Amino acid sequence: MNKLKQIILSGLVLFAATFTVAPLATVYAAEPIDEACAAIDCDKPTGLKLNEVIKTIIEILAFVIAVVAVIMIMISGFKYVTASGDSTKVASAKNTLVYAVIGLFIAAVAQVIVKYVIGTTT
Repeated sequence: MNKLKQIILSGLVLFAATFTVAPLATVYAAEPIDEACAAIDCDKPTGLKLNEVIKTIIEILAFVIAVVAVIMIMISGFKYVTASGDSTKVASAKNTLVYAVIGLFIAAVAQVIVKYVIGTTT
């Protein structure tokens, strides 16, 4: 039960981080002030935008989470096969599988939310 609380708490932190970073994207994606454009050529792009950086970070994190989830699913399968009928080992393997799938689901939902927020702010 303690691991489930940790997974839920991690999901909530990720969810909260999504909505604290998204308003920053709107602030930094604002149009430049005319005085600032007097010194530089504002028609020429100057580099990466903040929303592109956030998208890249989220995609990398999603990839890492997917890899970890697949590894945990494989570990749970190994634990289940080697349980030899021991009910505590079988329960541990099932819990590992459930937590890995829940973590994968939370990561997917978080990625969808971030892409939606970035898409609506730009």
